[in-house]
Amino acid sequence: NNMTEQIMSLPDLIRNEFDNLDKKIRNAFDFEEILSTKKIIITGCGDSYFAALASKLAFKNWVKLPVEVASSLPVARYELPAESIEIPLNLMVIGISVSGGVSRTIEAINIANELGARTVALTGNSTSKLAKAANKIIDCSIPPYKHAPGVLSYQISLLALYLVAIHFAEVREQLTRQEADRIRADLKGTADLIEATIARNLPAIKELSAALK
Repeated sequence: NNMTEQIMSLPDLIRNEFDNLDKKIRNAFDFEEILSTKKIIITGCGDSYFAALASKLAFKNWVKLPVEVASSLPVARYELPAESIEIPLNLMVIGISVSGGVSRTIEAINIANELGARTVALTGNSTSKLAKAANKIIDCSIPPYKHAPGVLSYQISLLALYLVAIHFAEVREQLTRQEADRIRADLKGTADLIEATIARNLPAIKELSAALK
């Protein structure tokens, strides 16, 4: 089925997209805005929110900046209005939406713009409403795939967030170039680990699914 095909294609997705995605992220941010950023808010809905949650410790441990993660509605209605008391704090808001059409995430980015924050759209659709609303776009588009729960889109969003965190940490000298390159190599190497995990588990999964059926 479509979901199984997506799972099986994860290793190749990482191998094929990793270097290009890393290059996009390096080119997206200039050193001044990275060094002057004092706080980061990452937001999204559904899978995009879970990708943000999964990346939170990477930002905290590597970048050494205050970072908050929340779904788009509370960010728009509560978190950002609270931040307005401290504006002009050099705040960066990263909004994640694969389609770029999630209304609550667009709302959060628009409110962040009104408050003077720097806004970033991490999206698979560079012509979407989210992309047009944000100051900056990280294009996470991938080759077309059959519709299914977003296994591939979640993976690419998570990978992009990790690469943003590594790049910020390297520029802010919280990671040396050697440390950053080692972590990047580890991330790219997850393709081999995922491939081995699939191969090792597939016989047991087939046996279990047949029994359950």
